[in-house]
Amino acid sequence: RQVDEGRYHLEVSDDGVGLPKDIDIQKTSSLGLKLVTILVQQLSGEMKIKSGEGTGFEIEFDEYREAGVKLY
Repeated sequence: RQVDEGRYHLEVSDDGVGLPKDIDIQKTSSLGLKLVTILVQQLSGEMKIKSGEGTGFEIEFDEYREAGVKLY
């Protein structure tokens, strides 16, 4: 959803077992977590992780523009 002009919020969650408390998502071997981390880096976004009963990712990022043209 758009939260401000040119700023977006993406939230994805599940109701699974959650993440281990000691997990380092920057060093994990999980392909899914690697993909989420790469996406956030490519968007120059910020990520919050919620874990407990399930896992949730909240990502905020700015609209990407190059030479004044909106790319997505």
